[in-house]
Amino acid sequence: MSLTRRFLIAYVALVGVPLLLLVGVFHVGKNLIAPQSVEGVWDLHPYSAGPLISRCFSPAYIRKAAIIISQSGEILVIDLQPRLKKPALGRIQGSTVTAFAAPTGVANECEELLSFRGTVDSAATPATMTGELRLNDCPLCAPTKFSAVRETAAKDQ
Repeated sequence: MSLTRRFLIAYVALVGVPLLLLVGVFHVGKNLIAPQSVEGVWDLHPYSAGPLISRCFSPAYIRKAAIIISQSGEILVIDLQPRLKKPALGRIQGSTVTAFAAPTGVANECEELLSFRGTVDSAATPATMTGELRLNDCPLCAPTKFSAVRETAAKDQ
């Protein structure tokens, strides 16, 4: 086998095959859609319409709280400091955010998981989220509705 033929085979193997694989990856991934971005700090406010605070969530529990969301794809880590013992693991599907965590400082007889569910409106400027906090399977605790506004980058400076 001549040197030119060996060089051509090596070139095709080391350059051509990886390029074909790259084109294949792009073709397979062309229909993938990135999830909506919700990462950042959100200012949490209880709704003033309807029952403001349920029996299980005192006004101090939800007022002046911040939701800190870290995101990797559709997996979320949500921290509601200092209201949670440890950050909640959650997921975003479409514009719906869901998460569960162990609460701290909840004045009730129930020791249940805190459920966080919100719907993000990214068309608003800044982005907003509405939803509810509830203690799962606790008959004494009504859900507490909230709204949250994402802090803008200018506010961080």
